Amino acid sequence: MKRRHLLIYAMFCLMTASSACAGNTPAPGDRKVHREGKYFEAVLPEGWTVIPAGGYGLSPAEKKVYGVELAGPDAGARISAHYFAPGNLVDKTPEKYIRVHSIPEGAAPAAVPALPKAQDGKAGGRKAALFVNITHERGADRTIGGGAEVWEGFAVIPLKKGYYALRYSAPAGKYAEHLPVFEAFIASFKPLLK
Repeated sequence: MKRRHLLIYAMFCLMTASSACAGNTPAPGDRKVHREGKYFEAVLPEGWTVIPAGGYGLSPAEKKVYGVELAGPDAGARISAHYFAPGNLVDKTPEKYIRVHSIPEGAAPAAVPALPKAQDGKAGGRKAALFVNITHERGADRTIGGGAEVWEGFAVIPLKKGYYALRYSAPAGKYAEHLPVFEAFIASFKPLLK
């Protein structure tokens, strides 16, 4: 009986050791896919982390906005993807979202961020509106415009019901550095709604 227990224990140890060696720990460069409910999937960029949703204000179900926000390896770099359902409490239509987040007509900034590239102008195999914006971090007194310049790139995918908005923002000096990461995120984006 003792021998049998020893044999079982030895087999357990071998199986545990072999499963650890067989790849249960992700290898560098493995792709991590984030699935946001029934709305979308996207590959998380290596070195970027998911920012937990805050506990203040309305829930995603109450706002009818569902998504994920990622923090980059550098302070201030962010990527987000959201689905805005019909009747959402934020920006009702993709046209309003684009209008709110675009460089105002007639504005002539000294430098403009590069437009994100998407193969054939599509994200997730669907036609996307690509555009950029320039904003500022909030200053120490929490007023808008008092802080550093932030460049943003967007891809908005209209649907019959609602729309998707993919957003990249970074301090102006870091925008070009992380733009290829956002472009890869756009390429990996998979809408789950039509």
